[in-house]
Amino acid sequence: MKATNPILLVLDLDGTIVPQNAVRHLNDITNTAEKNNKTFEKFMKGEITKEEYINHLKIYYKNSPNPLTKKDVEKIMKKFSVYEGFSKFIQKMKSLYGNNIIFAIVSSSVKERVEAVAKTYDIKEFYYSTLSYDSSNKLIGFEKFLFPEDKEKYLLELIKKYSPSLIIVIGDSEWDKPMMKHAHITISIDNHDLEAHHTIYHYDELTNILIKEIEKRIKIHK
Repeated sequence: MKATNPILLVLDLDGTIVPQNAVRHLNDITNTAEKNNKTFEKFMKGEITKEEYINHLKIYYKNSPNPLTKKDVEKIMKKFSVYEGFSKFIQKMKSLYGNNIIFAIVSSSVKERVEAVAKTYDIKEFYYSTLSYDSSNKLIGFEKFLFPEDKEKYLLELIKKYSPSLIIVIGDSEWDKPMMKHAHITISIDNHDLEAHHTIYHYDELTNILIKEIEKRIKIHK
């Protein structure tokens, strides 16, 4: 049954579509993981501000014993694997709802990784963190980092743009909660603490769950 307005399905990326966290991967390669992890913990505890967190990352990357160039980052980020069943899930949703479903990625992951995944699955709407490079194209930090409130802001922009009949948000962490509060259907990937409508462990489960939820709610909203 077709809704008048499109269905908006918004996904986080790291931990939701792909198992690997792009920023942590870069931290490991640049040998900055220990410092970055400690700084992130301080930020999450409210001991430092967003600006201080980003400034610390710039210092760590800039002084990395194993620096990366823009070309290195692009090569690394274009290689990724998705969770088992995700590809079939996207194909099934597209085959069932066609142009009546809009997919979007709203993630704190880096531009190079988000664009690679979006291109692979023909997802037109995507938002990401942006890395910063110096004049010699050496990675020196972040130009822009997507925080939870930014995720919410971009979701609201998508809602304004498409006026969706249904909003579905799929995520795996606390950083996705600001988006989830605007959704009709929320899905958590292996995290009961998010208190989503459904917590799943495999995308095969999600296909059947969403088909039932979408059809039921489209009938309600028609």
